[in-house]
Amino acid sequence: MALPPSARESEPKIRHVSQGQLVYVPCYSHIYLLDGRPYNLAITLSLRNTSIKGNMVIQSVDYHNSAGSLIKSLVSKEIELGPLAVAEFFVKEEDKSAGSGACFLVRWVAEKEVSDPIVEAVMVGASGSLGVSFVTSGKVLEELPYQSPLKK
Repeated sequence: MALPPSARESEPKIRHVSQGQLVYVPCYSHIYLLDGRPYNLAITLSLRNTSIKGNMVIQSVDYHNSAGSLIKSLVSKEIELGPLAVAEFFVKEEDKSAGSGACFLVRWVAEKEVSDPIVEAVMVGASGSLGVSFVTSGKVLEELPYQSPLKK
């Protein structure tokens, strides 16, 4: 049963905060056309710090294939993101190593609670008159307790 507009407006707003998370982000290095042919896609992973006051630290970004095996780690040293800052990671359209069921695992932490980041993958492909683009959103697998960032 739907609530009347006045009741919805008075509902408390839930603010999601954390000191760290492990985030699963589905992505696609290719999709299949109607005739079954694979259509390659470029992937941009976007991590957006939505906090207006707190920093977050990206500890790892790992790219996995359709079987769940690690293909490559995209972070060689931790990346600190200031308030409202964005980090992006790119997988070329020609990179078919992960398959259509690829995913990223992203691990981030913060010294104090910050609002949950937006973690998305943007897939884009263009060939002739055909263009494809879509976005997938990350899913939190674990809340992580803060640990001092690793020094690599």
